[in-house]
Amino acid sequence: MKKGAVLLRQWWERAYGYRDSGSVYERARESENIFQKGTPLLDNYASNMNN
Repeated sequence: MKKGAVLLRQWWERAYGYRDSGSVYERARESENIFQKGTPLLDNYASNMNN
């Protein structure tokens, strides 16, 4: 799961350009919070990684 979180963070930063604005650490925390809450897209992403 740790690897999944890292891959998700990299995808998140690429998708939203978070490396270019604000604290990368804070943005990563936000993405982890969203990941924990779950959205259809992220739920699919997570289930694909577990299979």
